[in-house]
Amino acid sequence: MSFFLNSLNMAMAQVDAIQSMQSFSVVTPYYNEPVLYSLEELNGRVDLNPLFRKVEEKATKNKYLITLHPEEWENFLERMNATTMDEALVMSPIQVRLWASMRGQTLARTVHGMMLYEDAIKMLRWLEIGSDQAISHDNKIQQMEHIVGMKFSYITSCQMYSEQCQQNDPRAADID
Repeated sequence: MSFFLNSLNMAMAQVDAIQSMQSFSVVTPYYNEPVLYSLEELNGRVDLNPLFRKVEEKATKNKYLITLHPEEWENFLERMNATTMDEALVMSPIQVRLWASMRGQTLARTVHGMMLYEDAIKMLRWLEIGSDQAISHDNKIQQMEHIVGMKFSYITSCQMYSEQCQQNDPRAADID
């Protein structure tokens, strides 16, 4: 019991400022994987898995993802001011593709996850300078952007990009 009580009053080391943090870069190699799910992929029958072949109902990737994430789908429809998938597809097909792609094994999901480092660095900088009344709000935003530029860089190396562009591959358009 005394160990637990003493742990509540532990002397914690002082955290260094974000400016003293080491800079880092992340590289994601991209060869030929899906960037975003296409509408054809989302609405096409999923029968690669033997379990799906036995199902009478037409199981699509979109229906499967909605079944796995029903609350997230409802929240998405609410944000889109839509009530059905068809309505959301008419309003913004790219948003439906992004929603599904963020729940699958796509490059878009990887890039989105890596870019959360940028948000984390901004938040840490805001915690350092947010309460300083001597700095204007616009200057704080500018400092946050500057520190992110100094501390983090993200590169996606698209090895097949030029070939995909020449072949008018939709994945090249998704990268753009």
